[in-house]
Amino acid sequence: AQQTCMSMQNANESPTLAELSALVMHPPHGEPNKFLWLGPSGITIGKVNLSADKPRDIMEEVDHMDHRRVEGRLECPVGVSLSEYHMLLAYPHKLNAFSIYTKTVVYEDVWPQDYGNAVGLVNDPTSEFQWLFTKQMTMKYKPMDESRYVWRVFLERGDYAKALMIARSRLQIDPEAHELVLKRQAEKFLADGNYTAAAEILAQSTESFEAVVLKFMSNDDARRLGLKTLLEKKLESLQRPEASFLRYQNSHFLLGCYLF
Repeated sequence: AQQTCMSMQNANESPTLAELSALVMHPPHGEPNKFLWLGPSGITIGKVNLSADKPRDIMEEVDHMDHRRVEGRLECPVGVSLSEYHMLLAYPHKLNAFSIYTKTVVYEDVWPQDYGNAVGLVNDPTSEFQWLFTKQMTMKYKPMDESRYVWRVFLERGDYAKALMIARSRLQIDPEAHELVLKRQAEKFLADGNYTAAAEILAQSTESFEAVVLKFMSNDDARRLGLKTLLEKKLESLQRPEASFLRYQNSHFLLGCYLF
């Protein structure tokens, strides 16, 4: 189980740089695939590969975030935790959730000073609660809808496969996100001249059939092949009576496009 608890000799003081050291991994169950290390120089995020041939390749650093300065002083966490898309850093009077990919704060909770200074942060992998505690009290947090904005991060990076995977998992919650990822990926394939791949993507889109077909209307053989792929994929997704009707409808539509 993933657990981090950093104690301090004096609850009114932050740990010194030399005392900063904590290592957590994710997921907490089974084989981990990422790690977070809190050290004197900052926060290090990396990959874990337990199947690596050489011991030195088991843990690979991917990114690093220096400790921030607030009013000229280093702001050092007293506890850390790691989720699928975020790192949680507990500071003396607040909890911050940072995006692993953009290193921006996506959540912040500041509590009154009479609650006391944070002493540590512990993750319960069974309930998925994050427990933060001071000398006076404990507070619990639980990530909700973690992937809400993550699909957009991958989309902006051009990692369409990951963006689509996340958007598809949230299809019932946010269908617009799924549609946008499909559109952007198809646009990239069309720009690259990969019309078959674009057709396979657009066949999943809710964009009108006529509008999609017009993207492939040309005497160019590659576009014609893309159009053929689009029709095949559309027909495969329909029940037999619907497919027969659509085949008849498409034939007339395409004939009209080519004649006029």
